[in-house]
Amino acid sequence: MRPSRSICIHYLLILIALFLADAGLNAQLPSDTLFLDNRDEYPLSRHLYYYKTERSIEPAFLADSLRPSDFRKLSPEEALNEGFSTCTFWMAFTLKNTTAAPKDLMLQLNNPNLNEIRFYQGADSGFLLLYTTGITRTFDSRPYIYYDFVFPVRLEPGQALTYVLMASKKTEIFSTKPILISNKAFKRKEERLYIIMGFMIGIMLFNIIINLFLWVSLKDKIHLLYAVYVVATLLWLFSSLGLDFQFLFPRHPGLYAISQPVTGGITMVFMAQLAIVFLGLKRRNSKVKTLLNIAKIIVLIQTPLWYIIYYRLPEIAWVRQIQSNLFLAAILIVSVSMVIAAIERIRQGYRPAWFYLVAMLYLSFGIVKTCYTILGSADISGIVTPPTDVQTGLIVESIIIFMGIIYRYNLYKKEKDQLMKQILQQQQVSTQQIITAQEEERKRIAQDLHDDVGATLSTLLLHISNIPESGAWPIDDARKHNERSISISKKALSDLRLISRDLLPKDFATLGINQILNQRVDELNNIGNIVFDLQTEGNDQLLDDIASVTLYRVINELISNVIKHSMASSCSIQLIINEETRSVMLLMEDNGIGLPSTGSHRGIGLKNIYSRIAFLEGSINIDSNTRGTSIIIEMPLKPKENGN
Repeated sequence: MRPSRSICIHYLLILIALFLADAGLNAQLPSDTLFLDNRDEYPLSRHLYYYKTERSIEPAFLADSLRPSDFRKLSPEEALNEGFSTCTFWMAFTLKNTTAAPKDLMLQLNNPNLNEIRFYQGADSGFLLLYTTGITRTFDSRPYIYYDFVFPVRLEPGQALTYVLMASKKTEIFSTKPILISNKAFKRKEERLYIIMGFMIGIMLFNIIINLFLWVSLKDKIHLLYAVYVVATLLWLFSSLGLDFQFLFPRHPGLYAISQPVTGGITMVFMAQLAIVFLGLKRRNSKVKTLLNIAKIIVLIQTPLWYIIYYRLPEIAWVRQIQSNLFLAAILIVSVSMVIAAIERIRQGYRPAWFYLVAMLYLSFGIVKTCYTILGSADISGIVTPPTDVQTGLIVESIIIFMGIIYRYNLYKKEKDQLMKQILQQQQVSTQQIITAQEEERKRIAQDLHDDVGATLSTLLLHISNIPESGAWPIDDARKHNERSISISKKALSDLRLISRDLLPKDFATLGINQILNQRVDELNNIGNIVFDLQTEGNDQLLDDIASVTLYRVINELISNVIKHSMASSCSIQLIINEETRSVMLLMEDNGIGLPSTGSHRGIGLKNIYSRIAFLEGSINIDSNTRGTSIIIEMPLKPKENGN
């Protein structure tokens, strides 16, 4: 049975309508087919067209409401760079497989920080949504598990397909560099990337372990600071590769959005602090230390602001732009300041600074390049596709600075060894001075025994021997002779007591230096012409026995000098033992004629004093003129050992 004429006409009209609809769908999109062959990478930018809008539209709008002239061709540019933008970008391209085998391709966007991405494939009924992903979605929404957004594409032999991709990064910097490569080439690229990044991570982990071991062994805080800095760097590296998003919080995309600036800011803060410690920066030796500290504080303050801006002010573009620019400017100042500080220290002769300068040159170049790229709204694919200049610079810097720390340690070790030799030599000199002082003191004691006690005993012996051989003495003469003998004996005992007191008074350890000095001053005021005034402050029981005896002999030597040489009428002595500052101070002033204006102050007595003060690790300052002499002695108050 033949169909009626009206039915045939009806079906013909339907076919014509479908053809026109399909032609209309494809006619509104730019027609520039990329023919696929056996190449590893294809020039996608020559065949990709894009359209930007601030409205929320669907892919059908592109075919129904736009003309091909509304689209822009990406070529001759390879990347789409818009800077801070509030627009949504639609990209369209057509592929045709001209080979006899299926083609498996990978479309990579070279920007792992896009907020939302939707990938469509053209179909007879319109557009088929293949993938929906972005950093606002969970990590498992990605069609291919990779740090970047990658979309698998498959075309059968002779098949031609049109693809539409929507991408947005509203209120932030938008940049993407879509590339189309074969599946095999992408696998090789992926494998090479993971080998490189694994090598980088291995170096960092090795540095962390070694420096923690050195910190425990050497007790040098720079190794701990360096280990913490490398940990911060490693966290930032994980964040830049999306490893933290993939393994730590795959269900919380909001954390990934702020993890890079937060970990990057923390890394820069520790980097600046490491520069200050490694280079030994002080205000007196570095003009940029203050600037470095200010920039470090700015970065530290801005780091938590990312959370506030992202979660509390998500739609205010100018706030994000100001925050981003200030953050980048502070990072830029930190990196440049560290280079300048290293140059300063090199000019001052600090050799380890060469290591820091070499380490920072490439890293600073990478940081400057990154900041310039972002602020200039240029192609950011080079600063987000690993290994980036900053990532490579961080690895190079960590290795060289570690070498510099070892060199710095060896240099300090040599300086310490040299200092120890000098200390040993000084100790030998001090020991020799103490021995010399002891010998001089023995000579003085021997001289005093000879001149005073010896002379007195000789007089006593002569007096006793002066007795008539025969005959009896008158009673008065015998009494006077006995009284004279007793008087001479008392003088001998008195001289012997004075010499003994100079050496060490009786019950010194029991009474303490304060009470012994009070007794000494009272005795001097009773028998001498010089008025001594003594003031003591503090607990003398805090002094150990050696320090007490040595300090007493120093004071006694100074008193002896005042009595013998100063021609003074008064002398004040202040002994202060300060438990809070753990120090001992002796101040002694007289109103005599002062020390001689020519020659050294260090006579035999003062040499003994200097030696004893050096033994106590103290210092002595003498100010003398015709109106008198002032002597200040300071020494540390060391802990009193048990059984001392």
